[in-house]
Amino acid sequence: MIQDGKTIAAVATGSGGAIAVIRLSGSEAFVIADAFFKARNGVSVCDMAPFTLSYGDFVASDGEIVDDLLLSKFVAPRSYTGEDMVELSVHASEYIKSRILEQLIARGARPAQPGEYTLRAYVNGKMDMLGAESVADIIASDSRAGHTLALSQMRGGYTSEFALLRSELVDLQSLLELELDFGEEDVEFADRSKLAESVDRTEHKLTRLIDSYVQGSAIKEGVPVAIIGAPNSGKSTLLNALLNEDRAIVSSIAGTTRDSIEETLRLGDVVFRFIDTAGMRATDDPLEAIGIEKARQKAQKARVVFLTVDISDHSHADDLIAAIAGMRVEAGVSADTDTVILLNKCDKLPAWPTDDFLSAIASATGTEVVPISAKTQNGLDRLRSHLLSLFSGIVTTESVLITSARHLEQLTATRTALVATRTALDTGMPTDLIAAELRTALHHLGLLTGEITTDEILGNIFSRFCIGK
Repeated sequence: MIQDGKTIAAVATGSGGAIAVIRLSGSEAFVIADAFFKARNGVSVCDMAPFTLSYGDFVASDGEIVDDLLLSKFVAPRSYTGEDMVELSVHASEYIKSRILEQLIARGARPAQPGEYTLRAYVNGKMDMLGAESVADIIASDSRAGHTLALSQMRGGYTSEFALLRSELVDLQSLLELELDFGEEDVEFADRSKLAESVDRTEHKLTRLIDSYVQGSAIKEGVPVAIIGAPNSGKSTLLNALLNEDRAIVSSIAGTTRDSIEETLRLGDVVFRFIDTAGMRATDDPLEAIGIEKARQKAQKARVVFLTVDISDHSHADDLIAAIAGMRVEAGVSADTDTVILLNKCDKLPAWPTDDFLSAIASATGTEVVPISAKTQNGLDRLRSHLLSLFSGIVTTESVLITSARHLEQLTATRTALVATRTALDTGMPTDLIAAELRTALHHLGLLTGEITTDEILGNIFSRFCIGK
């Protein structure tokens, strides 16, 4: 990313709405704004008191009054970027925004790149790397759980957790380095058994964080829920009922759904991604076979699986249990995946399934069982409640869940180096080799937290931000 020190300008708000905000940040922000802003009270931008507002007009270099607006002045280092900064609150006309930016750039500002304001905040010490990354997650969050998780990360939830890990590793490394300094005297400062205990303790913490990625990424991206079952078991009808719209084609012809259909829905504090899949059965149709294979892949990657069974096709409990077991094997659903057996088309039965019957099916399958009628929507409230119960209270302001693939990669590399450290300790390797493995662990942890950075890392992180942030 370009870090040329120039003053940058960009629209900081999205499309739509009545008001837009244009940001100027850099050493020339006040001078550039002064060239166009004519305050109603006659006070120039440069002479305004810090952290105050002024009402006036934006007058272009040719004398055109482009807009009347509100100007906010922030003086370094007490601004978002840590630099002198001006924000112009203007009317959200596309012409007004483009005309003002055109004038600011002609006067010496440079168009901001995606994430450049937050990059400057990081460079100027206004936030650490982990906090900077969470800004993009806050902007992208579309559920309370996702927002809470991102806010916790921005306010230091990640930083404090990783700071403790790094502190432990630094302490271990210091003792080993001290031994190397006195290598000729054959002095052992680090008790090997205590060193091994500390390595194990740190590795355990890393494993807990790595394991949290499954949950964290699901909360961030939307919890994937795969709807699987035999053809005509009511999967598409269920999707339409959950969304309250005709999203999937419903037909009595088996094999209608050839590809996966995915839609998001917010329930309570969590966003779910419901995935309608092709019906699973033996087929000679190559296109249908591709759809069935995709269904397996979706089921195996899903956080939750709705295994839908047409109960009207199974008159006996044993027959129903066998069908459920066969479908689970066919789909390759992991035992760790939260699976819900949906007994669909209960409206076709003489009477709704009894609690004793449901308990028997649940006991035999070891799975939650919910009777529904996707057609009449009977039982869907119970299904929604159960789905929410799987994630209730999982995210709080104190939660530390890994949501970034970059973080997962570096944590995994850190743990690998610690495992190598433990092996070196167990086999009685020399101090310099043990210290080398610990240095590798510290290196990867430093890449994660921002103590170690490269232009490539910065580019990868901040390129996913929107322009203006």
